[in-house]
Amino acid sequence: MNLSKLSKLLRENPNWEDENVRSVLIEQLTIADDEGQCRVGGISGPHVEDLADSILSCGQMCPITIDENNVVVEGNHRLKAVQLLSRRT
Repeated sequence: MNLSKLSKLLRENPNWEDENVRSVLIEQLTIADDEGQCRVGGISGPHVEDLADSILSCGQMCPITIDENNVVVEGNHRLKAVQLLSRRT
């Protein structure tokens, strides 16, 4: 989910976040398919680094979308960035 989609959902339903977002430990999340990314070639290391820097300075702006089994549906790069940050500390 990108920021514009999230913003649209929140405009349409101000309670969307309370109804749909929950906290999950990163250790509980899995990436089923690195190749299932929008970006050709799967996970991009430089993009993960950029996201990690952005998350560190601005916070995580968009949630990671997961299914009922905690498999990442959208946000593989965000998960990798958060994992990278957790290893840095």
